[in-house]
Amino acid sequence: MNAFKQLWSFNGRIGRGAYAGGLLLNLAWTSAALVGLIYLGPFNLRDGSLTVLLALWTWAYFALTAKRLS
Repeated sequence: MNAFKQLWSFNGRIGRGAYAGGLLLNLAWTSAALVGLIYLGPFNLRDGSLTVLLALWTWAYFALTAKRLS
């Protein structure tokens, strides 16, 4: 399963190792995006970029958890 399907799709089943790797991948891309927002762009809580980032992180987390629990 590729990383895109692992993080964003709710279909399939994954094992413990893939789940742990997916959580680390989710943490890595979220951290990189947050650092990019803070240091490379004008970071403002009112522009909605943090809300979008949080929504994408939540979607990926729920997708990983749903595949692990199925």
